[in-house]
Amino acid sequence: MNVHHLPQKISLVMDNEAQWYKRRGYIDFAKDRYEDSLSQKRNESNVTPEELCTTLINLADCHKQMGHLDQALFRYKEAVTIYERELPSSHFLVAVGNKT
Repeated sequence: MNVHHLPQKISLVMDNEAQWYKRRGYIDFAKDRYEDSLSQKRNESNVTPEELCTTLINLADCHKQMGHLDQALFRYKEAVTIYERELPSSHFLVAVGNKT
C-alpha cells in the first residue's frame, strides 16, 4: 500500500505546518496555522475529540508564549470541556494510572 495515495485531512496538514513553525520559533505563524486548523476541524465531519483538543492545546501554548494569557486560558478551558464532554472516563484512568 502506497501511503502517498491515502487521503489526508486538511486540518492535519495545517497542524504539521504549525508544528514546523513552532519548532523554529515562529510562534506568530504557528498560532495563525493552528487557528486555521481549528476552523477547518470544526467544519470536518470526521475529526476526533482528541484531534480537536490537541489543536486547542497547541494553540493555547502559542498564545501563552506570546503573552496572551487570557486567550491561552480560554483555549485550555475549551479543550478541558471537550475532554470532559466527549471522552469516556476510562481515558482519564489511563492518563492518571489505575492504582487498583
